[in-house]
Amino acid sequence: MTGEIILSLKSSHQVPGQETQVMTSNAPGTCFIKNGKYHVLYEEAQEGGDAVIKNHLILSVEQMELRQKGAIRSKMVFSENQKHATDYITPYGQIPIVIHTSGYEVTGLSEESDQICVVTQYRMESGGANVTECKMEITVSIPEP
Repeated sequence: MTGEIILSLKSSHQVPGQETQVMTSNAPGTCFIKNGKYHVLYEEAQEGGDAVIKNHLILSVEQMELRQKGAIRSKMVFSENQKHATDYITPYGQIPIVIHTSGYEVTGLSEESDQICVVTQYRMESGGANVTECKMEITVSIPEP
């Protein structure tokens, strides 16, 4: 799958002691293959404002990398049973986080596929404390004509 795409994202976040928050979004974008990995480019508007975040997903069988630029800057890596440290940079400051990925599954990584699906479960920590338990489901598909 390459060319114009529609990305659908559903994420849930469970902060200790609070109700689970579920967010969904859809965005147009593009998909291409480089060095055997699928690259998905899409933009999203930041909640409550008109700032734009440019997202770059890099997908492989082993892991997903999410690079963000703009109102938010980060480079997050999701690889099953792995920990990855990063800095999450917001307009309010820099937050060091560690991502513990407990599950990562991707299907549809072939040029003949008309849909790529990614599901990842992970925990985010900051300052040695559990900040949130998360699940992210991403579907990349060819738009309807």
